[in-house]
Amino acid sequence: DMTLSLARLGLMGGAGETAGLEHIQTITGTSYQTGAIHFTDAKSSTYRKHLLLFNGGSSNGYNYLSLRFGNSGSYEAGDAYRYAAFDQQSNNSSSEKRDTHTALRIGAYVYQGENVACYIYALGDSTKRTFVTFTFAGVRANQAGSRTQFGSGMWASTGAYNQIQILNDDYTNRGYHAYQTSLYGIVD
Repeated sequence: DMTLSLARLGLMGGAGETAGLEHIQTITGTSYQTGAIHFTDAKSSTYRKHLLLFNGGSSNGYNYLSLRFGNSGSYEAGDAYRYAAFDQQSNNSSSEKRDTHTALRIGAYVYQGENVACYIYALGDSTKRTFVTFTFAGVRANQAGSRTQFGSGMWASTGAYNQIQILNDDYTNRGYHAYQTSLYGIVD
C-alpha cells in the first residue's frame, strides 16, 4: 500500500501530528499515447504541498520528463522554468545540470523507464514562486544501465496555479508507452 509505505518514510507526519497524504487523481495510459498528461484540478486552494508520482516509459527514447503549471488549460511556457540537478549514471559518470527552459525538467535524458517522485510547493499561492524537488530513475542509452537524478526547480514568477501538465519532451510532446501517474495533496 503506497500510503502505508509513505507513512513509514515519515512523509505523512510524525506521532501526534495531523498531517496526511490525500489522493487527488491517478491517470493511466495502457499503450502509446501522444501529447501531454493533464491534472486539470490539483486542488491547490486546499493543499499547499503536492506529491506527484510517475512511472512509465519514453515512446521514442531520449526525452526529458518535464512539468508546466497553469490554469484553465493554458500553461506557462516562457523560458522562465529554472532547474538544477545532479545526475549519476551506472557507468560511473556524473554531472551537474542547470538550465532554463519552457518546461521544468524533472528527469534525465533517458531511453526509457522513467520513474519520478516530485514534491510541488506553493502551487496555488499567488505570493510565492512554485517550487519543486524531485528524484528520478531511468534506463541509460541502449539499455546499458541506469541513470538517476535528484534536483529542484521553480517557475521564476509568482502566481497561483491549479493545473499541472506532464510532458515527455520539453518541446515536441513525443508521447508515452504504458504509464501511471498519481497526484496527492499533503495536509499540513
